[in-house]
Amino acid sequence: YTLGKDNDYIIFDTAAGISNNVIKFVLAADEIIVVTTQVPTAITDAYALMKVLSSYRSDLKLNVIINMAKSVIEAKRTFEKLQSVVTRFLNVPIHSLGHVAYDANVPDSIMKRKPFFMQYPFTAATKSIKDIRTALLEKESKSNQAPESFLQRFAQVFSA
Repeated sequence: YTLGKDNDYIIFDTAAGISNNVIKFVLAADEIIVVTTQVPTAITDAYALMKVLSSYRSDLKLNVIINMAKSVIEAKRTFEKLQSVVTRFLNVPIHSLGHVAYDANVPDSIMKRKPFFMQYPFTAATKSIKDIRTALLEKESKSNQAPESFLQRFAQVFSA
């Protein structure tokens, strides 16, 4: 099996933080999705990650998802605050892919060891995931550029 040949998307959920391995993995990606919450320390961590990444690459395609959002308005405010700081201090554009609504069913699914979107297909968090999928597909359809393959970038980053 050759990674990347039969896949449209390969998603890696890296560890939180800014370890060397996380940075290398993230820099190998064509597009980066930073997931954060509305908690100030999480926003600070998201900003720190973007700052480190932007010091390595100026062509970053940064996307943000606000997780466990209490409301659409709060999710938008959180993104706008982060966007303002990133634009001002890093001069890097970021794009919102939306938010995942806070949903009490998610912890229940974790305890049951079942994906929440399968366990609760009609819940708020599942709808949010579907909305994010739609945003990703729309973003892809607007892009006319053929991205450098993940494997090419991965080889470059890990050989450096």
